[in-house]
Amino acid sequence: MHKPPTRRNQAKPAPETKVKSSCIHRTLTLALLLVASSAVFIFGIETAQANGGTRPVVKNETVGPYKLQVGIFPGKPRVGNLHLSIMVADAAGGQPLTGATVLVTLAGPAGATGVGPVPAVNASQNPQFYDVDIPLDMVGSWTLTLEADSHLGKASLDVPLEVTEPEGFDLILLLAGAVTILAIVLWIRGRVRKDRNQSGS
Repeated sequence: MHKPPTRRNQAKPAPETKVKSSCIHRTLTLALLLVASSAVFIFGIETAQANGGTRPVVKNETVGPYKLQVGIFPGKPRVGNLHLSIMVADAAGGQPLTGATVLVTLAGPAGATGVGPVPAVNASQNPQFYDVDIPLDMVGSWTLTLEADSHLGKASLDVPLEVTEPEGFDLILLLAGAVTILAIVLWIRGRVRKDRNQSGS
């Protein structure tokens, strides 16, 4: 004769544990969405402003065979990355030159880390502009030197910049805080899962 199968009683998670787990899942999802949306939002703003919202610091300056235009973002230079957007045009005809070589050099106050010369490259959307990002690591007076070279010849221009302390939100700090929150959420989630497994054993 066959014996009927023996049913083992499996402990079900307590309702309180289910509620805790559900809350953790919702919190984790919300945190992930917050981090992703914040990063996309800030990156989108910085990209849009860097490409189209620079503040001009040089307007149609004639230097040798060139007319130079230089825009910077942020509009007030501060410690951190500085975006430069440079246009090089033929001084005689005013036609923008897309095949020039543009080098950027930055010299800061005593103790600052100099930059360059580094090449500025044609922007993908606006090839008449030459873009470059450069780091500034100290408050004080800096000198930006631009060098242009093409079939028309060579020319250079010095532009003074006053660099201030950083202000506003820092994307890196924001992401670091979000990662810390996520780590705490994951730790709590692990503890809840451990408690649930112990109650079910």
